[in-house]
Amino acid sequence: MVPNVSQPGGNFKGALAYYLHDKRESDALPHLITNERVAWTETRNMATDDMHTALRVMVATAKQADELKARAGVKNTGKKSTKVVQTYSLSWHPDEAATLTRDEMVRAADASLKVLGAENRQAVIVCHTDQEHPHVHVILNRVDPEDGRMLTTNNNFYKLSDWANQYERERGRVLTPRREEKRQQREQNADKAKRREYTEQKRAAAKEQAHDPKTRAALLRELGASQKVQHRDQWRDLATREKADRNEIYRLSGVAIAATIEQHKAECKPIWAEHYRGKRAAERRFNQREKSMSGVVVNAFVAARHQQASGQLEGRGLFSATVANVFSSRARQQAFEQAQEMTRQQLASRLKSIVDNEISNLKEQRGRDLAKHRDLFKAERSALIDRQDGERAKLREAWKQLYGDRSEWSRQGSERGTKPYRPETRRDDQQRSTAAFDRKAAYRAYQQKGAGRMAENGENIVRAKDDDHRQKEDDNQQKLTAENHSAMQEGISRSQSAAQTAAAERQGAWTAKVSAVDAQHRQEVNAAEKAQQQPVDRKAAYLAVRPADAPDPQKSEPKTPRVVGSRRAAVDAERQQRDARKVENDTRPTPSRDERFDR
Repeated sequence: MVPNVSQPGGNFKGALAYYLHDKRESDALPHLITNERVAWTETRNMATDDMHTALRVMVATAKQADELKARAGVKNTGKKSTKVVQTYSLSWHPDEAATLTRDEMVRAADASLKVLGAENRQAVIVCHTDQEHPHVHVILNRVDPEDGRMLTTNNNFYKLSDWANQYERERGRVLTPRREEKRQQREQNADKAKRREYTEQKRAAAKEQAHDPKTRAALLRELGASQKVQHRDQWRDLATREKADRNEIYRLSGVAIAATIEQHKAECKPIWAEHYRGKRAAERRFNQREKSMSGVVVNAFVAARHQQASGQLEGRGLFSATVANVFSSRARQQAFEQAQEMTRQQLASRLKSIVDNEISNLKEQRGRDLAKHRDLFKAERSALIDRQDGERAKLREAWKQLYGDRSEWSRQGSERGTKPYRPETRRDDQQRSTAAFDRKAAYRAYQQKGAGRMAENGENIVRAKDDDHRQKEDDNQQKLTAENHSAMQEGISRSQSAAQTAAAERQGAWTAKVSAVDAQHRQEVNAAEKAQQQPVDRKAAYLAVRPADAPDPQKSEPKTPRVVGSRRAAVDAERQQRDARKVENDTRPTPSRDERFDR
């Protein structure tokens, strides 16, 4: 059984709202409406089991304290207190959870109220199940409902503690032996004079131990062990801070990269929308040209140009590829789709190069931030090494001082031949005393000289200096840690501001680049549309693909007239007739595709 008494308060509503509902995460948040941790509730000295009614009854009783005093004939004097709410808890051991019943918990709560003298006060008992150990909370109204007097709260904790010891002994299982020892000590030293005498004895014993070399050695060993633990914790804390700051740099860089990518996507949407609008317009124009012979020739020529640019002709000429494409709708469609895909890939590559450049700049900035972070970490690491070396040096000096004090007794008798030469005494080796060294006499002489008191005073002086030096080292350590932390925070803030400035500059450059790419793309689309709208000059197209060494029919020399009636003259006449028929066919209107298929 472990009682826990809280300070008195003045708000019944807040106390019951806390204990009758689930625990909230923060005091700044409102109280929850769920009550999953509440197992059961009971009331005392109130004719209701409803918690809301009990709240109103307790509040009304506290407000009518003066009226109750006047009715009972109690003088309404003294200092008025508004702390009318007293709460405490009773907790059992987790091992008792399996066998503890509600009746036993209610019995213990009633007994605790009786110990406090509050058996006639209004109270609410609440059982919680949110911990491994069973426990109940008691919300007590300090105002007496009969005479309005306020319940005293002096030594409530000690009263409940003594009752808890008696409660465990009655149940035959003492689970808090340390509390029993403290109670016995309080009973043994109940008198103030005895407690004062006990305190003086403890101080005298501590003073004697302070001058004992063995005790000094034990203190130094404890100091060395604690120093090792402290140094290890300092290194662990330094590594933890370094890792946390490094992860923060990576996190900020990742956030900046993600924001850049999202911004790139948002700004590329209108560019891609324009591209796909142009693509759909080109598809409509392509399909419209496919409905006429001239349009088919145009599509075939455009497809041949694409095949030539992509290296698909394999030695064929542009004219032959155009003719072949005229008779293959599949080849025209495939070449058109490949050209559209090539345009899309080029636009995607240009846009990707822009965002890749921005991400590369952000990564370079991250590298600079990491370099600054490493420099700060190295400086802090060097300072920690120097500080710990100084602390270890002080501990070694203390050990040397202790060893010097222990060997002082032997050094006093072993110093031979240190006395000054006296000229009035003749040196006679034969008259030298050969008696053995008397250590006891030397020790008595040393005590008479007061060397022991001097050593004691010297020890106290050294200890005071060590304490002063240790305090200065701790102050310097805290100051250095604060300076390093502030420098690190300043470096991170500067890095963030520099990153934001660089990001703004890169955003402006990226916007200019995107505008240039968009303008170039629009120019290319307009040029392609104008080129496709112009009629195709077959002769010019032919001359464009004609070999360089082929003779020009317009610049060739006139042929020699043939002899009438010869074989060559007949051939020439037949050729002229064929040319005339060809000219007649060219001047005839071109039938549509449906008419050709009908024929």
